[in-house]
Amino acid sequence: MTDLDAVDRTKKLNNINYNTWSTCMMSYMQGQDLWEVVNSSEVTQLEAEDVNGGLRKWKIKAGKAMFALKSTVEEDISELDPQALIRETRMKQIIIHGLRPEYRGFVATVQGWQTQPSLVKFENLLAGQEALAKQMGRASPKGQEEVVANKGR
Repeated sequence: MTDLDAVDRTKKLNNINYNTWSTCMMSYMQGQDLWEVVNSSEVTQLEAEDVNGGLRKWKIKAGKAMFALKSTVEEDISELDPQALIRETRMKQIIIHGLRPEYRGFVATVQGWQTQPSLVKFENLLAGQEALAKQMGRASPKGQEEVVANKGR
């Protein structure tokens, strides 16, 4: 097996497998003595013509590491436009991630709907839930006790 076979067999990085991909790539880079090229924050000034050929060796390692990285990334990921707008689905994920825990049940219910609401509709639903929670918080504990007591009768 050649060094390139390992790169070819590595599943390409996509939008859902970063942890697996990064573990495989770290192992590959360490096994090929390339890890310090991609992980080091140390900067060493090499002379253009050093006696041991250090600059040449570093350039070869850097080229191998770059090839391995470029070969294991899906094309659409490597061509992402950092200025592009965030898609609606991703924006919903960001919003959900930032919600307080008391809204998890509501979000789980909405996610179970056959037709998912648009981002604007989802935000409106969350705003309605927040308003309802505030109204419920204003009710006096005594009032809540009365409701529970009346249910028992």
